[in-house]
Amino acid sequence: MVDDNNNMMTSSTSNKNSMAPPGEDGGVNNSSNTSSQRSSKRLSAAASQWAGSLMQSTKHTVQSWTVRKYNLPDKHVASQILMYRQLLHTACRANLTLSREYQGTPAQQAVLDMPWWSQGILQTRKMIISYQNLLARLWVAGACTPYQESWMDYYVAPPPPAAPTIVALPPAAAAPKDDDAAAKETETTSGSIEEKKEANETVAPATTAEPAAAEEEEEVPDQAKFRAPVPHGLWVDRLGFQQDDPVTDFRSGGVLSLAMMVYLVESCPETYGRFILDGDAAMLPFGLTCINITDMMAKFLMMSKSTDRMDALLSQKPFWRMFADPHAMLVCQETAMQLTADVVVEVQTERGSPVTVFDFANILAIVEKRMEYDYLMAGPTSSADLKKIHVRNKKKYQQQMQQRISMARTKSAEEEKKRKEEEENDKTKDDNELTEQTAAASLDDDETPAAKINKIVETSKEALAPRLQAAKEKASILKDKASVAAGNMWTKMKTPGFNTLSQQKHAPDNDSDPSSFAIPDDVHDEESSQSLGTGQAESNVAPAYQGELDDDAEDVDL
Repeated sequence: MVDDNNNMMTSSTSNKNSMAPPGEDGGVNNSSNTSSQRSSKRLSAAASQWAGSLMQSTKHTVQSWTVRKYNLPDKHVASQILMYRQLLHTACRANLTLSREYQGTPAQQAVLDMPWWSQGILQTRKMIISYQNLLARLWVAGACTPYQESWMDYYVAPPPPAAPTIVALPPAAAAPKDDDAAAKETETTSGSIEEKKEANETVAPATTAEPAAAEEEEEVPDQAKFRAPVPHGLWVDRLGFQQDDPVTDFRSGGVLSLAMMVYLVESCPETYGRFILDGDAAMLPFGLTCINITDMMAKFLMMSKSTDRMDALLSQKPFWRMFADPHAMLVCQETAMQLTADVVVEVQTERGSPVTVFDFANILAIVEKRMEYDYLMAGPTSSADLKKIHVRNKKKYQQQMQQRISMARTKSAEEEKKRKEEEENDKTKDDNELTEQTAAASLDDDETPAAKINKIVETSKEALAPRLQAAKEKASILKDKASVAAGNMWTKMKTPGFNTLSQQKHAPDNDSDPSSFAIPDDVHDEESSQSLGTGQAESNVAPAYQGELDDDAEDVDL
């Protein structure tokens, strides 16, 4: 019963807890559920945001793969590029003439003022490109006008046209005629000959007056008929070609390079003036520089022979929009020539020495790099925009040049300062050594006798050092000789005669017979043999010699 009551009490308490208001234990469970729901909502929001950003980035990536970064050249730009390409690949040669009918289309009107056309298009209704015409215009505007000369000084009248030659044709074979018909034919031919003679006599005064009129017309040269003098030395001296005949220098740029030179000398006198007379880039030949600039622009615009035409038209470049203007190529040529002259001034200012022709390759490399990356890749939209880019870049290049000059001056000043410090240190060191020597010389008078003696001893040691070394060497040589002599003596002591002599030493004395004691000839030296002149002298010396041998024998026993 007690257990049942307890179970009932626990169940009732659990029911109370489950039915308790939110302020008690039930409220704690509800708050934990709310926090878990909030955290799940936050996670879901973060996941959805991350998924959105991933989709957006994927969309941009796919668009960058599919959408072109730059536009392709349109139909109008493509026609301009093809025209430039055709002129570039047309080789210059004498008597070259290209013509087409002028129909007044918008495309023809847009290029009507291009420098490669001959004058009088509207009158003749023909668009003509003539090598002789371009060469004559280049000579007049480039070799005569800037030097205050007239083209008439170099005018050569064209040769008169050759008279027509009359060739008598052989009579044609005809059928035989009657005698009456032949007589009539001779009469008619004779009459016609007389009539021709009378007509010639009447017309003769008029024909004689025509050469006089022609001579009067030749006195006033016509510039349209002017032909540039080829060959001539001024093509090299004033216009900067390699030879007296410039036709070979146009082999890489074709008619386009010649037309660009004509445009510069006629329409851009300021740019052309920087390459002649006292211009800041006069050390560079104008003709070769202009042709190289044309080749450079052709490479950038994909007009060279190494580039296929369709590859050029399907390429994406940021500057194609600029070539909607047909004059864009002319502006590019002028800007590149201005940039070349500016680079010459920069190099000359930064180096501090004049620029020569040998610097042409380095200058052209700088111009090529700047023109490609700082001008064309900047994406000019028009010719005016390209000129603005040139002005902006010119200021930037000047600032960079000033920074380089200041850095170079600072570096040179530091090097000069370092060099002066080294010179001062060397000078100070030399002065200190001289001071020490002077002080040592001044102390010589104040030295004590003992110090003087020590100094003399040290000096004498230094002087006698070579002699002492030589004496040591001689002593070593003598030592070696003494050791060799001792070895020889030891060998002699081992001889049979030396043993007999030692036995006779211990035998009883026999003074009555001195000849019984004999000394080997190889033991005593020459002096002892000379001193023993008589038998009595030998008996007197023998005991002493025996004593010496006795001592030697003892040494040997030891």
